[in-house]
Amino acid sequence: MKHGALVQQVLIHVSRLGWRMFKNAVGSAWHGYVTEEYMISNKKGDHKVIELHKAYKINYGLQPGSSNLVGYRTVKIRPEDVGKRLAQFCAVECKTGQYALVTEEQRNFLSQVQKAGGYAAIATMRSEEIEMEVV
Repeated sequence: MKHGALVQQVLIHVSRLGWRMFKNAVGSAWHGYVTEEYMISNKKGDHKVIELHKAYKINYGLQPGSSNLVGYRTVKIRPEDVGKRLAQFCAVECKTGQYALVTEEQRNFLSQVQKAGGYAAIATMRSEEIEMEVV
């Protein structure tokens, strides 16, 4: 199963549990005014080059190492909170195939979520079933 398909399956799975999760892509992109576009060729193939005027880098996502999916689930806790619905932060890192290795940054993020009282897990697909290993 491809990574994107696993993410979609996990989103469906946790929504059936009543959770609200959101994709959290982390990376960067460039923004500016296009001044020129052309093609170059090298031993790796043809590539499009775009030159930008007043270019600046945009970072997106929470932070490097943060989970593929973040959100919350509702929980009831403590006697004084009886009857109230409280949101618990959840982070789920999805792993499949060649991307099955959890990086040190990802483990640290999951650990910090768990230490702060959140729910942190690593999701994989095992024979047609989603398996969520709590960190």
